[in-house]
Amino acid sequence: MQNLILLHGALGSPDDLLPLTHALKRTNLDVYTLSFSGHGKLPFHAAFGIEQFAKELETFILKNNLSSSCVFGYSMGGFVAM
Repeated sequence: MQNLILLHGALGSPDDLLPLTHALKRTNLDVYTLSFSGHGKLPFHAAFGIEQFAKELETFILKNNLSSSCVFGYSMGGFVAM
């Protein structure tokens, strides 16, 4: 199966993507989401911005062995995905 990581927008959380996540899970995709620091219920890190969020995405990918994944981001999440 193909992995897909969905990234939420600014001031959002993975909950914002729940309808899309549920719809995509009915396909042949393994769908993953994560919450960036300072969003949802996670505390802020010392750094706050796209570079920090990109590091968090990289950590998530390595931790979950998802190196061959596709990434889709909404709004701020799109900047992180790029």
